[in-house]
Amino acid sequence: MEENEIEQLRKKIDEGLRKSERKMLLEKALRGEDVVISKDGEIKTLPAKDVLRERFGL
Repeated sequence: MEENEIEQLRKKIDEGLRKSERKMLLEKALRGEDVVISKDGEIKTLPAKDVLRERFGL
């Protein structure tokens, strides 16, 4: 693969991961569930709605 093909693939993968994360957070927020994340080197349990707001502005 050429460098530009690798970069295009990397962008597609990143976009797919962002969409999947947003969908998961939306579904969990609607059910009032928490998510476990790593933030500043610490493992934290936070409401999905808070993480959704922080990462996606929703």
